[in-house]
Amino acid sequence: MYYVWTISSDFPNLYWLEYEHATNPDYLDFFDCEFLNIESEIKFHLNKKASLNKFKQFDYVKSDAVPLISEKLASIINKIASKDIQLIPVKVYQEKKLIAKYFIPNVLNLSDCIDSEKSLQDEFDDYTKLVFKPSSLGDHKIVRANGYRDWDLVVNELFVHECEKEKIKGIEFFKEPYFDPLYND
Repeated sequence: MYYVWTISSDFPNLYWLEYEHATNPDYLDFFDCEFLNIESEIKFHLNKKASLNKFKQFDYVKSDAVPLISEKLASIINKIASKDIQLIPVKVYQEKKLIAKYFIPNVLNLSDCIDSEKSLQDEFDDYTKLVFKPSSLGDHKIVRANGYRDWDLVVNELFVHECEKEKIKGIEFFKEPYFDPLYND
């Protein structure tokens, strides 16, 4: 059984981070499923009005570029899926103060795991319903799905179980069939 990994529906918009586009690498590079050699510091900024204590409760956070994961979630990935994701360290600032260290989860595997016969697409070829091919992830625990690569990730049950056991906050996992809420009333 595979799951779609999404941001939690209770993640406040106020906590979306801002990617420092002018000095950071092109954020689209993080969707290519390739190992990246990054030598410069990557910076994100938290809105100065946001509560730092509440923000730090989330292990998975969104930005205007790529999602970030906490050290707690990174340790689960290192334990279960270290070959699937490159963890790229980043620094999060509030105003000019360093407030946290997170990681960009650079997914290294693109899988042809979507069952196109059972899944549904709209007139723009966006998936509105996802069903996965059995055993299509092979030994991988976390992948980007071919045809759905710029969106949510696809994970196996072991990863979901570990996140639930460790009480990871900020993530929701949806079993297949996954109906994208953007397309459902």
